[in-house]
Amino acid sequence: MNTAQLGYFLEIARQRNMNKAAEEVHVSQSSLSQYLSNLENELDCKLFYRKKGNLTLTPEGQVYHAYAARMRDLEQKMKAEIGRMRGFTHIRVGINSIWGNTLMATITPVFHDRYPDSKLELYDENHQKLKKYIQEESIDLAFLATDTLNGFSGYQKILRQEEVVFAVSRKNMALSQIPAGTTTLSIPELVAYFSKEPFILSKTNSSSRRMVDKALEKAGFHPNIVCEISNMTTLGNMISHNIAVSFMPRSTATDNLAICYFSLTPPITRLNAVICRENLENTEEVQYLIKLAEAHLPVLKPATGNA
Repeated sequence: MNTAQLGYFLEIARQRNMNKAAEEVHVSQSSLSQYLSNLENELDCKLFYRKKGNLTLTPEGQVYHAYAARMRDLEQKMKAEIGRMRGFTHIRVGINSIWGNTLMATITPVFHDRYPDSKLELYDENHQKLKKYIQEESIDLAFLATDTLNGFSGYQKILRQEEVVFAVSRKNMALSQIPAGTTTLSIPELVAYFSKEPFILSKTNSSSRRMVDKALEKAGFHPNIVCEISNMTTLGNMISHNIAVSFMPRSTATDNLAICYFSLTPPITRLNAVICRENLENTEEVQYLIKLAEAHLPVLKPATGNA
């Protein structure tokens, strides 16, 4: 068996679902099922318990998983060692937000100016998936927006705290109740002014959504949620057209839309951070990439408020 096929098995174990695993490894579900059937026949044992589409490792599967993960890790270390001998480095980088995308667009050309033979492979996923990839060592490091860094044993560093702001279309009539020049709202004030408005919130698996939910629940406010969304560009357009009000991380708030942004008190903030997998070798390329991230953080503009 080659290591690519080992990746199929590891992905099935990670997803616990054949359809989701097939999507991740870009093969058909039937091909992946046939691969697993052939593997189990070859080993003469069942590697997964199957129950209502959910796959969990059998004791034999757990043993196979441990060796498969070790073999994949050895392959990656072998390739990295050969790459270093040839002056080549491959770094797998996770990002999960607009600031991460902007950051990598800024620092990638600078990185390649110094290390032209090195490769950066980007993984754009939500923060939960990236944390899982780090733990499984499927990626090397991640520049991510998150609410916590708990549970990681590798290198980690908070690059900054980013506020989550309240966003309202300039067409929204509720703005007329707010004194001109106001840039900050308390949660009780927000509820008083906008409790009757429809809300669009980010999806429940996002870091900012959990913090927003916690702040609103503390105030005893349950908004009328008309839509949940993960794409911040689409969210900004919907707010601008006065479809609903919402909360946005400051890095996603753009001044080219007809939107008022209010800071909140007490503030809601998320972390912009870098985390590395536990066994990542601290090469000069990795050190330089992290230093570039620290030096080139996209600028966050202050809230505009009600002009």
